[in-house]
Amino acid sequence: YKITRTSLKYWPVGSHMQPPVWAGLRLRELTDVTAIESLAVGTYWEAWRDCGSEPDKWDPVTRETADHSIPYALAWSLEHGGIDDRAFAPGAYRDPDLLKLMSRITVEVDDEARAAFPQHPMARVHAVTRSGERIDVEIADPAGHPDNPMTGEQVRDKFRGLAEPVAGGRARADAIFDAWWAITGEEPPVPMGPTVLTSTPAV
Repeated sequence: YKITRTSLKYWPVGSHMQPPVWAGLRLRELTDVTAIESLAVGTYWEAWRDCGSEPDKWDPVTRETADHSIPYALAWSLEHGGIDDRAFAPGAYRDPDLLKLMSRITVEVDDEARAAFPQHPMARVHAVTRSGERIDVEIADPAGHPDNPMTGEQVRDKFRGLAEPVAGGRARADAIFDAWWAITGEEPPVPMGPTVLTSTPAV
């Protein structure tokens, strides 16, 4: 009976980092990334403990650290839009520009986010630009949360992004997805073109 309350991660990173990735996408829509002077991430205690409390989260030397680092996930999302396996290619997490951006990110426990978890995972990101402008973004219940389930198109998009490099191209990845989806007895979602990603609305 619990299956209906199961989350599906949209991005290939830890569940605690889903909201920060979406927050990065939203910030890209609101300001020039190069104009950002500092970023403060407020989140619930479990996310801070696992992904934002240790110095190596700001200086990852392995994929395992990078894909459990809120500063890295947010910085990559800001620079590239979302996050995918390219973020974990050998050496990607040693990019000097990304490390410099990460050094301007702080992570702390936010009382409202702590109170909302686990029912509603949340991240609140406060960006300050070099001109002094403050931009606040709040993401709760990111895509894949039981209260904000992924659409069929989003499931296909995630599968395609992970499978295409190893399946022999987009057409083959889509064919595999369609065969898998057919097991459900439903028509598979229509293949979409390149996805234009936007942040999930705050709750």
